[in-house]
Amino acid sequence: MSFRLRPSKSPHREVKRAARDEFRRVIKLLEDPAADTEESIHQLRVGMKRLRALLRLVRDALGAVPACAEQQRCKALANAFAGSRDAAVARGLLGELLAAVPDPELRARLRVGFEQSVPMTMQPPLPLPDVAQHLRLMRRDVKDWPLQSLKLRHLNDQLARQYRRGRRLYRSLGDDFAMALLHEWRKEVKRLLYQLELVRGRGRRSKLDRRIKRLGSLLGDLHDLDMLELQIESHIEDYWLDDRLALYRLLHERRAALRSRALALGSKIFVEPPASFARGRLTEWQRDR
Repeated sequence: MSFRLRPSKSPHREVKRAARDEFRRVIKLLEDPAADTEESIHQLRVGMKRLRALLRLVRDALGAVPACAEQQRCKALANAFAGSRDAAVARGLLGELLAAVPDPELRARLRVGFEQSVPMTMQPPLPLPDVAQHLRLMRRDVKDWPLQSLKLRHLNDQLARQYRRGRRLYRSLGDDFAMALLHEWRKEVKRLLYQLELVRGRGRRSKLDRRIKRLGSLLGDLHDLDMLELQIESHIEDYWLDDRLALYRLLHERRAALRSRALALGSKIFVEPPASFARGRLTEWQRDR
């Protein structure tokens, strides 16, 4: 089954089914001996973010305390693997940036500086089979989620709030591209994307969905650039000053281009009143019975 609620079924049963299916998807990847470890870790983190978005969507019916507790379980598991994933992303991003550097000696020095501060391989903090077993326990607990009172109005209200959070952050940006503000916008856009996955039709993604997915990718790329710069800043002793400044120029050029594209997409996405956005989306979803 996909990460999608079927409008013809009981909402509270569908939410539990979608959560169990997502747990099953991630468990299967973690237990596949042929699966790439980095990709399995990435999908683990994606799965936990999807489940947190689902929990936010049903928070009113589930209750603030149990919803927060389950979200914290998902967040803790995803955060445990953030380091190994971030190192792999930073290495790949550095390679992309260095491809634009014509000086082979400069490229070599920057690579050496990076590898001195980041291990070539990073072992997962926990054995993946152990993580899969932990996920089984979390999946088992889904049956006890108190969702009997879940109604469509709960989905509508939370979807409107999620869209409102994304719109508010977009409007607050202006000329301020502070790392923390962009990071918050990225998280809210991703959460909106995952919630829209739950209430989408069976056909291809709508233009709006594709735009939100693209915006999430752009903001993710911006976040990766920021993390790479922070990593370099924390190990400046591994780089020559002129080399570091040359790399910063590349980072800032890429960042400016991504910011411009993200703002342009945001202007096309966050244009509706939140209540109208949520009502229209759920009406469209319910037609697809």
